[in-house]
Amino acid sequence: MSGGTTITIHGTRFLTATAVSVGPYGVASFTILNDTTITAVTNQTGAVGPGTFDVTVTNAQGTSAPVAGDLFTYF
Repeated sequence: MSGGTTITIHGTRFLTATAVSVGPYGVASFTILNDTTITAVTNQTGAVGPGTFDVTVTNAQGTSAPVAGDLFTYF
């Protein structure tokens, strides 16, 4: 899985976000634009092939639950 892809995440309560992950992999960086939008740059994870992963955001209240609408696919 190669890194460097910028993704935009929409949701709520992002102002206190402390982490963003794509599947089990943390992102290389993320920017909180406002309480409902984050941009993140995917991390290079080595020899992992293409796949579909849940995107999660962690803040003081916990980590977002995986749902069908939060999937990101690497090709």
